[in-house]
Amino acid sequence: MSTVRTCQERPGATEAPTAPAQQGLWLLHQVRPADASNHICYTVDWPRPVHPAVLAGALGELVARHEALRTIFPETRGEPRQVILPAQPVPLVVADLDPGDGLTVEQWAQAEARQPFDLTGGPLLRASLVRRGERHTLVLSVHHIIFDAWSADVLVDELSALCRARETGTDAGLAPLRAQYADYARCQADRLAGPALDRQRAYWRAKLAAGQGPLPLPADHPRDPRGGQAGATYRFLFPERLRTAIDDLGRRRGATRFMVALAGFQLLLHRWTGREDIAVGTAVTMRDRPEFEGLIGYCLNTLVLRADITGAESFGELIGQVRDTVLDAFDHRDLPFELVVRELAPARSPGVMPLINVVFALSSRGGGRKPGPAADGVVVREVDTGGSRVDLTLGLEEDAEAGELRGALEYDPGLFREATIERLCGGLLRLLEAVAADPNLPVSLLLLPNLTSRTC
Repeated sequence: MSTVRTCQERPGATEAPTAPAQQGLWLLHQVRPADASNHICYTVDWPRPVHPAVLAGALGELVARHEALRTIFPETRGEPRQVILPAQPVPLVVADLDPGDGLTVEQWAQAEARQPFDLTGGPLLRASLVRRGERHTLVLSVHHIIFDAWSADVLVDELSALCRARETGTDAGLAPLRAQYADYARCQADRLAGPALDRQRAYWRAKLAAGQGPLPLPADHPRDPRGGQAGATYRFLFPERLRTAIDDLGRRRGATRFMVALAGFQLLLHRWTGREDIAVGTAVTMRDRPEFEGLIGYCLNTLVLRADITGAESFGELIGQVRDTVLDAFDHRDLPFELVVRELAPARSPGVMPLINVVFALSSRGGGRKPGPAADGVVVREVDTGGSRVDLTLGLEEDAEAGELRGALEYDPGLFREATIERLCGGLLRLLEAVAADPNLPVSLLLLPNLTSRTC
């Protein structure tokens, strides 16, 4: 194993505003510094051998181009400061695996992804070139505080262009960035100045003040009082006929696939928990200005979406309720989740996300790199980091090219058995099949035991 360095160091470092969302992740890190739930890791497979010096040089250019990748978060009087370091050589670990020792690239990447980050001193991006026979794989590990799924698209596309330019002696053709993450953070602060902040606060206070907090999920095992959550993922596929039926139902009801699937998931959670008020979180991108589309950084906010199951007689009516809730929440998405929490001051447990313990997300190309071919034929896959911020996260991934809708339910194996999660996912599919066939069925009939097993 060796390390390759490139890029010339420049003197000086600057400070920039810290976004509220970053402050929330920083606080979680203080409580659980070794937890991997906020680590993001990808493997990038090249279709041909890549020289370490080429890759290290391209990484150096990328880090020099994006300030977020060379940012650290030292503490002053209990608060984080965002400090942008000068461009420096990027350490590239080169690891040669012996095909005969049984260690796979995926296993190596998972072990790397779970290594802790030092937010105070950095670096918050780690890169390794893992070679096993003819396979050359770049393993990228990064902390969520400077990165999101959209950033993965930007990083892979630009890194491929920079490597190609170094190999051919040509220009990478990357347009100058119109903004840096510090500009994004300042823009977020400006949006919350004056009356705008008051309107946002009033909306979320009215929506969430009477909420019951995290859902009482029927866990198989008691929660570890020390806090911290492991992570495992159960993957499943929506049958093509169901995917088509969901889309048809959404068009008839003026709703998106996200809204129909969310309504089904919230109804399932009602059946599982017995609670009538079902609140889940969802992440939304805040890149609504053209200059922020090409940024690498943490540009997300978390919205809390509540559904009153008893307020809908049929699933069709529930879709309408969920649709209105989603549209209203998106219209008031500027108030950071961390400020919502501060405003409501709910009871909190160390290292556990406040207000919500279940998250729902739907992604597609442009909101996060899906597994498959990327620029120059490289193949990108996300690595399971073995951590989870909440008890359950249901992610749906649209693959338009393959014509598939995939599901991935991330859960804490310290709380739930895999068999429980499998039955829960099966219950969701059966529930959606039933409502797609007849959305006018009374909600009470959709909750009959024959639709789901005991844990669903």
